[in-house]
Amino acid sequence: MKYLLLALFLISFFQFSTKADDIREFELEGMSVGESLLKFKDKKFIQNRLNDSNTFFYKNKTFAVIGLDILSDLFEGISATIKPKDKNSIIYAIEGRLFFPNDMKKCRTKMDEISNDISSIFPDVKPTLLNSVKHGYDKTGNTFFDAYLFELSNGHLEIFCIDWSNEITKKENFTDELKLIINSQELRNWINKEAFN
Repeated sequence: MKYLLLALFLISFFQFSTKADDIREFELEGMSVGESLLKFKDKKFIQNRLNDSNTFFYKNKTFAVIGLDILSDLFEGISATIKPKDKNSIIYAIEGRLFFPNDMKKCRTKMDEISNDISSIFPDVKPTLLNSVKHGYDKTGNTFFDAYLFELSNGHLEIFCIDWSNEITKKENFTDELKLIINSQELRNWINKEAFN
């Protein structure tokens, strides 16, 4: 019964098939890594988002994280990561966000719950736990995150709690948050090696 309850909780975040060891089998709000965002949003919407001042671009505009304006019962924000110059708008990551302004304790509690649910479904996949890591985006060194990273075939399931610094909060209008990310291996490798160097 406990397994069923945990599974139902996890399923409420994303659906997956029996081949869920492959990252492409996971869905968040019906979208999967490797699909074209054009299945869900038209070219005009995507182009407008790429021109929006609120869109986050990684280094050299190699990847862009665009908000999708999707109403969700589970998340306060849904976004997808694409390559801005890719005419097919292939999805490299999908993320759901919950905001915890100045409340990292609640964020970490929710992060632990989600991690435990994932672990109960994939007992052989041991997550990498990161604690109080400096976030590479904040050059002041005052932003920290905790995370669980579950490595699956072709990518990762990642849960982050990010405690943005006062400087970033004021400058960028960022809010402390939990991110649940379905991340392709290509994007994860690029972030690890190039994004913040």
